[in-house]
Amino acid sequence: MRDSPVRRLEDECDYGELVAVAARAFWHDPLFDFLTNGDLLEEYRVLPHVFRAAMTDFRCDTAEVYVADVGERPRSFAGWLGPGTFRDHRAAGWPATCGRRPCF
Repeated sequence: MRDSPVRRLEDECDYGELVAVAARAFWHDPLFDFLTNGDLLEEYRVLPHVFRAAMTDFRCDTAEVYVADVGERPRSFAGWLGPGTFRDHRAAGWPATCGRRPCF
């Protein structure tokens, strides 16, 4: 197994791919299975919208986002919003962001 270079995310263009990485990682996850009543197709459709909404919180000056690259493409990430830096309560807006899906 080769080491993956870890870097601090500086480039906004990686966010789209990170949304896809997160959506794939949580597909068929017990929590999202519960929220979608076990409908894997609905889960597949809604997860990118959920993580796109969540990723917007990491687009602030106080956020720290680190990415592990594999083959020069982002394949995993870790994000941190320190205490008191959370800009707003976006989670409350997730149903609207996700197209008012019945699971939310």
